[in-house]
Amino acid sequence: MDRTDDPKIADFEAARLTVRLGAVAANFKTAQRLAGTAMAAAVVKADAYGTGMAQIVPALAQAGCDTFFAARLEEGLALRPLVPQARIFVLDGAQPDAVPALISHA
Repeated sequence: MDRTDDPKIADFEAARLTVRLGAVAANFKTAQRLAGTAMAAAVVKADAYGTGMAQIVPALAQAGCDTFFAARLEEGLALRPLVPQARIFVLDGAQPDAVPALISHA
């Protein structure tokens, strides 16, 4: 069955999301300013919440973000080449079998 044959889906039109990288950068700068003496960081898990980590992360780094959070080791490893000097935290923690990879990409 084609997805458009499903009456629950057929009534919905395709959606389009436009991500303005300048707005993402400006939002980070605002968060950074409001943080005062605290540190602002970016959570970019799940491919930057589906907006595309490869585009979002460089824009954030250019805006001054130097700390990023990923959910899993694989996301952190994908993040490292985008921001080689950044601090990257993996929210899933250090699973015993992931420790060597975490250390080699620190």
